[in-house]
Amino acid sequence: FGMAWAYVAHTDSCFDIEMFVDYVNGYQKIQPLTIGELWASLIALQIVLIENLRRLAQQIRISRAARRKADSLADRLLGVGGRAPDPAASVFAGLTGGPSPKAFAVQLVHRLRDQDPKFTPALACLDDRLAKQDMTADSVVREVHRSQGAANVTVRNIVTSLRVIAEVDWKEMFERFCLIDGELAKSGRFSEMDFATRTLYRSAVEELGRSSQHGELDIARLTVPAASAPHPELAPTEQTRPSDAGYHLLAGGRREFELSLGFAKFRIWPARVTATMNLDAQAASILALSLFLIVGAAYVLSRTGSASSNSAFSPRLARCRRSTSQRPSSIASSRCSCGRRLCRDWRCSTACLRRCARSSSCRRC
Repeated sequence: FGMAWAYVAHTDSCFDIEMFVDYVNGYQKIQPLTIGELWASLIALQIVLIENLRRLAQQIRISRAARRKADSLADRLLGVGGRAPDPAASVFAGLTGGPSPKAFAVQLVHRLRDQDPKFTPALACLDDRLAKQDMTADSVVREVHRSQGAANVTVRNIVTSLRVIAEVDWKEMFERFCLIDGELAKSGRFSEMDFATRTLYRSAVEELGRSSQHGELDIARLTVPAASAPHPELAPTEQTRPSDAGYHLLAGGRREFELSLGFAKFRIWPARVTATMNLDAQAASILALSLFLIVGAAYVLSRTGSASSNSAFSPRLARCRRSTSQRPSSIASSRCSCGRRLCRDWRCSTACLRRCARSSSCRRC
């Protein structure tokens, strides 16, 4: 983001492909960028351009508010609308003691200059306020006109740059300042591959860089000696495979290359298990959702079944609760002969046990 901001500040928001490529390459001579940062540089550049446009729009809005305030003050001094002109001392007394905005001063000079000589005291008061800011009426007019012209040019450059960026083939431009591509091209036929295959190589370098103590550029450089090292354990027909960087980044030499880098495997084991089981994100999400629905349905059915079984005893429990008899001492349990509890209310246990005594089994049995 800081790189994009510096580019916009030094080029007045003017985007040129060759200039930007040279700028990024020069920047990477001091601080190499990662693959993710290079891909994000286009988005960062667009964000900075839009932010610059927002800043200019805010300045225009503030200047318009200052000019409206100057017009209101000039109307009071000139007596616009058939009212008597107000004295300059009383009008300027209502202003704050801070510095006057430049747009406010320019608009007031524009309204009061070339007017009747009786308005000279108002211009003198304005000159006194500008003198406190080490400015004069002429200097502030020149500065405001210069800033307005510069703002117009900057807005034009921003709109043109955003249009050019939208039409740029960013894939081709990315590979022009990607230092990792230059290192991987030193071994094998990396430069002759298509863009999708080269992206696989770069993704493997990113993965190794995130889970090891080496940077992405260092990992790309380490693939060169790994590709040139002999591999006597391989068959003669396969001796040419290790000479390519992809063998150590994606194929059979990946494990050995990870060990040489001190790669932390525990950081990426979920992705590796998914790849080993040949599952993608969509299949895994469908499997997890199906398991969740099955467990949820089983839980709801279990709760519904227990509620329906308890509802079968509701008439008996209602009759038991209406009973006012107390539990006799001769009854030692509130369970049926089958062993199931008849009622949770101890006050109606007598009625429940008497009913079970007559029927020799509870209603649930």
